[in-house]
Amino acid sequence: MNKTNNYYIDTNGDMIGYPRYDPEKIEQTAAPFYGKLKMIAMHRNNSSVYFILEDENGKHYYMNDSMFEKYITSHEVVLEENWNFYKQGNAYSIGAD
Repeated sequence: MNKTNNYYIDTNGDMIGYPRYDPEKIEQTAAPFYGKLKMIAMHRNNSSVYFILEDENGKHYYMNDSMFEKYITSHEVVLEENWNFYKQGNAYSIGAD
């Protein structure tokens, strides 16, 4: 992906991940920002996924799978939980209930 000079928000001020489908989008100038973001959802889009992140003020931002992969391979990410083991066919995984 390439950096952009603009992005779109909805009437609540939340980022629109796919503005093509939103008739009430508002264009914003893109500028780097610092924020503590909480992952609140993951959605599928054709053969990929995207994540919805929420800042401390309740505003939402979108991150696609390639940007998420870039982030987790260059930062320490710690997942803390009581883990269980799972199997589906020949694949094994850990997960949380």
